[in-house]
Amino acid sequence: MGCSSCLTFCVSGVGIILSILAIIFGLLQVISTSKMNDFDIQDAQIDIITSYVSIAFSGVILIVFIIVTCISCFNNRVVKMIIAVLVVIVGVLCVGGIICFGGVGYKNMYKSSFEELWNKVQNIIMSYAFEQYYSCCGYNKVTKVCGCYLNENYTTDECNTSCYDRIIKPLGIFFFLSSGVYLFITITAVILTILLFISVFCHRAKGYYNQL
Repeated sequence: MGCSSCLTFCVSGVGIILSILAIIFGLLQVISTSKMNDFDIQDAQIDIITSYVSIAFSGVILIVFIIVTCISCFNNRVVKMIIAVLVVIVGVLCVGGIICFGGVGYKNMYKSSFEELWNKVQNIIMSYAFEQYYSCCGYNKVTKVCGCYLNENYTTDECNTSCYDRIIKPLGIFFFLSSGVYLFITITAVILTILLFISVFCHRAKGYYNQL
């Protein structure tokens, strides 16, 4: 295994680790979002679908990195060139993912959707507390909202804090961690593409040199 092939093997190994992290963060998003299924919130279903797409996309990237890791052990320049083209395609898709989830996603999801989702959750809590025959000073029966129990010993403000800590905050954290992982995957894909092309052309140049 040459120097470039060794570097390719190491970089693709890093890509495998990053892809696994992306899948894990996607699963954590699904778990966090599923906690909102107790409420009639349409955004929760949208977020779950987005998380599943993210997991599937990460799985495809993982497979590509595994293939590259295996191919890096061989010296067939044609195969390496094909893999390099595949990595370029994956890199472009990753860049698209970063633009969607990292850039525009930050403004739209965090500033708009997350805020709108949080307002909906707050409205649900308020309706439980003050619109369903509950008195402002206490509650006539115990009900569970956002993982906390509303009763005479649990104020609405405390339940708001519990909702944010248990649902909205983790969802936001996992969302932005996924964006960061995709950024590093993109960087890794670019480096891997360069190494693959270097490996291919160096092999070809070495062949011409040996013919002289």
